[in-house]
Amino acid sequence: MTSTVLSWANSAHYGVPHKVTTVHQAIMYLGQVTVQTIVFNACMSTYLNRPLPGYGLERGDLWKHSIGVATGARLIVAKYGKTMSEEAYFSGLLCDIGKLAFDIALRGTDIDNETWQDKPFEQTEKEVFGINHAALGSQIAQSWMLPESICNAITFHHEPSKAEKDVEIITAAVHVADLATMMMGLGIGRDGLLYAPDPKAFEVLKFEENDLPNLLDKISEYVRQVASEFGLGEI
Repeated sequence: MTSTVLSWANSAHYGVPHKVTTVHQAIMYLGQVTVQTIVFNACMSTYLNRPLPGYGLERGDLWKHSIGVATGARLIVAKYGKTMSEEAYFSGLLCDIGKLAFDIALRGTDIDNETWQDKPFEQTEKEVFGINHAALGSQIAQSWMLPESICNAITFHHEPSKAEKDVEIITAAVHVADLATMMMGLGIGRDGLLYAPDPKAFEVLKFEENDLPNLLDKISEYVRQVASEFGLGEI
């Protein structure tokens, strides 16, 4: 973990003017929030870096996708302050953790059958298991005693128009970032092209079409940095 923090602190991405040799220096230069994010990324990589054949995802696909969603969500809500930005980041990073629990079960179904073609996975999950990965992921987050805002954002990240007023901005940001990351081809899986945009999310965020290219560029840059640090190959 120390090696990862120091590697990031000395990377060109952060542009620290002096060589960083201790975690204490890293916190001084980068700030506690940034170091906390690096540590959380490293911890979650153990889980999110797994292949998910039930979803058509190879090793590293879900991890790159999750980092992309997290980064995009944080960028979108940056104007609302640091606290909301970090909640958006962690909500995006964890929005698909329910897929980890479903993957093995999905391998034992006829998911490849024509019955499931042309349907988004959250609909298929609901039909097969009675619950989708968003709702299951929220339950996992609750069991980890994460903030209610993060749990709610995970629950409604595919349907942000159903989110409560106090979390609609974070939820909408995760939704838009999820869509943007899919557009980049990160973690598409079997159903990526069936992702249904919720117009309410763009309305809540006042997110315009001409905002998208800049968002995609910044997501790509950060995911490339993470992929390099964690040995996940090119994006």
